[in-house]
Amino acid sequence: MTPMVPVDEYSRRILDSVHTLPACTVLLGEALGRVAAQDVHCHLDLPPFDTAAMDGFAVRSRDVAGASEHTPARLRVVGEVRMGRVSDRRLGKGQAMAVPTGSQVPPGADAVVPIEQCVVANSMLSVHEPIGQGKHVRLAGEDLTSGELIVATGNRLRAMDMAALASAGAGTAEVVAVPAVGIISTGDELVSPGEDLRLGQIFDSNSYLLRALTAELGARPVDCGLVRDDPQGLLAALQKASEQVDLLVCSGGVSAGLNDPVRRAVAEGLQAECVSVAMKPGRPQAFGDVAGTPFIALPGNPASVLVSFEVFVRPALHKMMGLAYQVEYTHAVVEEALRGAEERVCYVPMRLRPTAGGWIASPERAVSRSRRESLSAVRGLVRLLPGASLNPGDCAEILVLDTWP
Repeated sequence: MTPMVPVDEYSRRILDSVHTLPACTVLLGEALGRVAAQDVHCHLDLPPFDTAAMDGFAVRSRDVAGASEHTPARLRVVGEVRMGRVSDRRLGKGQAMAVPTGSQVPPGADAVVPIEQCVVANSMLSVHEPIGQGKHVRLAGEDLTSGELIVATGNRLRAMDMAALASAGAGTAEVVAVPAVGIISTGDELVSPGEDLRLGQIFDSNSYLLRALTAELGARPVDCGLVRDDPQGLLAALQKASEQVDLLVCSGGVSAGLNDPVRRAVAEGLQAECVSVAMKPGRPQAFGDVAGTPFIALPGNPASVLVSFEVFVRPALHKMMGLAYQVEYTHAVVEEALRGAEERVCYVPMRLRPTAGGWIASPERAVSRSRRESLSAVRGLVRLLPGASLNPGDCAEILVLDTWP
């Protein structure tokens, strides 16, 4: 019997076979969700000048230091700073200037009196309480200073990153290219959804699952069609697809059956290795190279496809996208006893139910019976090491599959 390969070792083999894609320049408006290919530093202070934090009047704080309700400070209004304009007048002793929020604080002023606290009559401003130096003023460089790091290499650009880059005047962004992932499903029994179904046939769902998982991750799925249980047909489909994608992912045909096309294609020249991985589900796997394009073959069982994507394909895509792969776990209390296998790591598909005390997890047993429709109920995976077990009420680490409601 062929010895099983440990999960971590097999994952390492796959990761060693893929590389981060090259950088490319995109318009800033197209960069959301992309991965920064270089550090980005601010090249100016933000804000670039002292700005008013409120609508009101720019003043010299020392001119209103003794202001009170009974003895207000009286200042002459000598002008107004308009948005987008720069005042060339320096504020002198006993003077004030109207300023809108976000406008430049004129030279000489060091505070802003909110308009709600102001009384103006005949070009004279009455201030009834002192205003400290710097009050209601955003100083130049308060948000970012010139040379400060805005985005670090390897970070996925979020909405706030986009705002920071735009504020710094960046019209483009250097990002890692998006990997194109060719998806192929194999099997004589498969029919595309929407076509007529005959006895003995099933609708292809694995390719839709893989394409959706790929797209949710931020990569670009490419539908490379259905392939029959024909090794030559598979070789031809892989060769054609390899010319337009960065990674090939195939489901089905990796077991030891007489008609399994991946194993037969390996025997006929496909540069791939069929292995038995010490995991459940997903024991039969294969990976290799098609004309320089990495190739990963997964089992055809839907639960195996889901688990194999999370354990092997997702980390590979993260590396190709320039991301440091981080497994997202949450903790949950299990409702039922779970028993691991003696020699294999078990990944148990779980339902998650929120309660006031935290998450409650229960196994989705229908998945193990290959019911594809039950996948929609799965929100996480419990990872059980060989020989491990959990009792009802135990707290388990759950690999979160998605964060959608």
